[in-house]
Amino acid sequence: MKIIMLVENLQYLAPSEKSDHVYLVWNYNIIVEDSISKQKKFNYWKGNYEKMSKELMTYDWKQMQKIANAEEAWTKLKS
Repeated sequence: MKIIMLVENLQYLAPSEKSDHVYLVWNYNIIVEDSISKQKKFNYWKGNYEKMSKELMTYDWKQMQKIANAEEAWTKLKS
C-alpha cells in the first residue's frame, strides 16, 4: 500500500483583533494506492478440521516413523 500526503494551497491569513499570530489554512490531500497482492492466500477458516482429524487418526503412525525417506512418507500419506 502506497500513501501519498500533500499539503496544497497554504495561506497565511491576517491575525485576528490584537493578536500577532497568523492563521494558517491549507488543503491536505491523502492519496492511498492499494496494491493487489499476487501472493496465494488460503481460506483456513473454511477447513473441515474434524474430518481431517478423523482421517489422520486412521494412519499407522508407528509404521510411518520407520520410513527414513521424507519423500516416501509423503507419497504414502497422499495415497
